[in-house]
Amino acid sequence: MITSHFSVPIYQKHILDASGEQINYINNLPQKPNQGNYRSYNTYILEEEIFSNTKQVILEHVKNYFEDVFSPVNDVEIYITQSWLNWTSQKGFHHTHMHPNSFISGVYYPMVTEGEDVISILNPNNKLYPLEFTQREYKTYSSGSWNFGVKTGDLILFPSSLFHKVPPVNSDKTRVSLAFNTFVRGDLMNPDNLSALDLQ
Repeated sequence: MITSHFSVPIYQKHILDASGEQINYINNLPQKPNQGNYRSYNTYILEEEIFSNTKQVILEHVKNYFEDVFSPVNDVEIYITQSWLNWTSQKGFHHTHMHPNSFISGVYYPMVTEGEDVISILNPNNKLYPLEFTQREYKTYSSGSWNFGVKTGDLILFPSSLFHKVPPVNSDKTRVSLAFNTFVRGDLMNPDNLSALDLQ
């Protein structure tokens, strides 16, 4: 019998659709060139009043993910640090990257093409198996990456250390995502463990 241990917790759920006012705001924001796509100059998008409710909903899911995965005994709070928008047009892509100086990262999708748009997350355990095979079917244990199909209104959360990317977009509709980082504050661990850390 095969059991799964030390798995990577990736969370995906439809949370809410962007309002017409938010879509109009997004469509009129200036864009900055990125590797394969564009991003917003503003890197604190969720601090804007127009996204205040969206931020609140996202943060509730982040807190639930944090509690389910880590179940901290001490009083530890997780909070959103930076947040920004990404625009990826037809044939555009988002380069392979991870999010340094962050604990849990996430992406909310205000505008995507259902059935076509994905986020590809690379397997951090891939080096456990130094051999590569042509496979009949992909397995979560041994695949080098996994594509998660996304819908408008979806939220996906994952450890910030995971490398991820967006493959070239086929749709003629621009894909819009809102990415964000988080960090924690509070008392970590216990002085008796010689690993105490007080983050304020």
